[in-house]
Amino acid sequence: MSLRSCPALLVEPEARRDQAPRELTIVGDRASAGTFKGVAENDAEGRVHIVAADLKANSAIDAAKRLLYVGLLARRELLKETTSPRKDVMEMLQKWALYDGNSRAMLAADRAVLKQGRTSLSLSTPAISTAWGYVKDIQNPRLEGSWKGSSGRRPRRGRRAKPRAGVKSG
Repeated sequence: MSLRSCPALLVEPEARRDQAPRELTIVGDRASAGTFKGVAENDAEGRVHIVAADLKANSAIDAAKRLLYVGLLARRELLKETTSPRKDVMEMLQKWALYDGNSRAMLAADRAVLKQGRTSLSLSTPAISTAWGYVKDIQNPRLEGSWKGSSGRRPRRGRRAKPRAGVKSG
């Protein structure tokens, strides 16, 4: 592994390569309220609310995944919970109208979300970094997702019946 690929180290320009690299110091707690500003907040009752207007998602299933990851990360960081009750996570998906068969299948197939029985969920270590990326995407005003959410389902388009040969319609 090269020093340039290690995120915790600061590598100086070529002229200073003979010196040992310095470690970066992180100022402030990563989980402070400012980190989730415009994304999530917690109330006095100990509940986390996602307050972002745009999840920067490309589809409903992408929005469900982003909401799941950001919600679990916010509960982990703001409430200091390592595992979250599945019931609370499902209520969050329901509030965004994203709790359907597709999101349940996504949750069941997603190996980055650790399931403790039927009652608790948590993020794996790689999923935590993915969730932080989603938080940065949501906070970036230059990004815009193509999924806007809808109040209802699109009507199903049926095929037109082809007229049979020799039969007059009408």
